[in-house]
Amino acid sequence: MRRVLCPWLAAVACACGLTVGCESPPSGPDVDSLKAVVELYAQYAASHQGKPPAGEADLRKFLVGLESQARAAGEQSAARGTRYDAYFVSTRDGKPFVIRYGTVVSYDPKSTEILAAEAVGVGGKRFVAYANGTVVERAVGDDPIP
Repeated sequence: MRRVLCPWLAAVACACGLTVGCESPPSGPDVDSLKAVVELYAQYAASHQGKPPAGEADLRKFLVGLESQARAAGEQSAARGTRYDAYFVSTRDGKPFVIRYGTVVSYDPKSTEILAAEAVGVGGKRFVAYANGTVVERAVGDDPIP
């Protein structure tokens, strides 16, 4: 009985927020934006034989192409080249996300390769997106993003 009860008790404690290090994943518009950035970055890599964008210009050119496809399908966007702009700026600190261009996209859930992050964040913490799409909130300085 003890072996069955302990994992169940740990799960209940975690769900109630009674344990350290057992936190719910972050949520909100900046988390959604970082996930979108990782997804768009992955779409670029998928359409370029797995090669990631070397810089912002490569990704922006690709996004303009996606906008053209959307317009051809009947969707509307504000202005050419601006459809995805909101995804690239944090609403918390008002700064563009820092993107590590050249990072290879990973579908390994244990990947620790950072792809993008908030430049400043709030209260000494910032959202960080891994190359596998996972987004976490970490203390500024706990990662290799400048």
